[in-house]
Amino acid sequence: MSMLEYMQRELFYEGHTARERLRVANKLFELPALAEAFREGDLSFSALKELTRVVVPETEDAWLERAAGKTAREVERMVSGLREGASPDDRPDPKLVRHASRWTSPARRSPCGARCGSRSPTSESST
Repeated sequence: MSMLEYMQRELFYEGHTARERLRVANKLFELPALAEAFREGDLSFSALKELTRVVVPETEDAWLERAAGKTAREVERMVSGLREGASPDDRPDPKLVRHASRWTSPARRSPCGARCGSRSPTSESST
């Protein structure tokens, strides 16, 4: 049984999630400073996952310095549009920029505190 099969059958990971975790784990063999930062709790797994898409041994220190204190979302924006091996100062390629879809609640509130799209109690009772 492969590690992928084990993760799916025994740990109940979905296929994509298992493959992504294995990709990150394998990448850490060549990126010891990232592995250490993750082990020490200086990087979340989400930030680590994004960094391993672009970081190579030659750019590892620069990326660690740039990602220090950033949230996973900020790191995601930093690497979006960059190819593997890019430095933090490289310009993103617009064709490679990842646009993540974000769910927005249909019952979001307006700036005045009222529920957007809802009717006021008086309009319901006056009909």
